[in-house]
Amino acid sequence: MYTEPTPEDARFLNRLAWLGAGVSLLLSLVPWLQGDGINRDGVLYLYAAQAIREQGLAESLALYGWPFYSLLIGGLASLGLELELAARLLGALCFAGLTHQFMRCLAFLAPDRLAGLFGLGLVLLLPQLNGIRSELVRDTGMLWFAFAALHGLLHFRQHKR
Repeated sequence: MYTEPTPEDARFLNRLAWLGAGVSLLLSLVPWLQGDGINRDGVLYLYAAQAIREQGLAESLALYGWPFYSLLIGGLASLGLELELAARLLGALCFAGLTHQFMRCLAFLAPDRLAGLFGLGLVLLLPQLNGIRSELVRDTGMLWFAFAALHGLLHFRQHKR
């Protein structure tokens, strides 16, 4: 059952979640700085984003039936960024958001410092996540929002609001 953390532990766990998001952003820079190539799905997302910018949504839908990730890439690119850089930034943001929300859920379920430190190590060192940092994938965004929904559910269950 949920126990309220002490104010000091709550502050520590909150800072740990933000630290994890920052470290995740830095880890996401490594593949980009190494010049890793783009995976096959990533190329498809970039083509669809380019089609949205140049020819509209209908042409993008002809390339790829789920244009939402490509729409986000194109939206970021409309700020003056190249498509690949926009896609890499979006991927890094999704990894950071996933890390932060994972840590928030963990802080709710196990509100102590040691569990927070182990959880941070887990989410930052998990090979299944770090193995796809160099790829352009939608999965991390989905996981980010799944953990955000889980956190909302946990909060609602405890506080009934």
